[in-house]
Amino acid sequence: MAFDQDNMGVLGYCNGFTIWYYSSPVDAFWQIALNNYFDPFAKNLSQRDMIFITDNAEKSGIRQVNQLTSTTVTTQPPL
Repeated sequence: MAFDQDNMGVLGYCNGFTIWYYSSPVDAFWQIALNNYFDPFAKNLSQRDMIFITDNAEKSGIRQVNQLTSTTVTTQPPL
């Protein structure tokens, strides 16, 4: 029900673009995909970063950082 930084890791990085992996043992994919879920991690993200996600039921998906400020993160499915 809340972002846990311990479940976030880097899969790859190049030229300011990062591919992340996030696995939540408690949250469903729809919760993780909500805007502002990754707000506590905003300072570590860049616009257009990709986040591979696995939820509590082992459902997987990808979100892309769409809009970013120093305190807020919105994501969308990658284009």
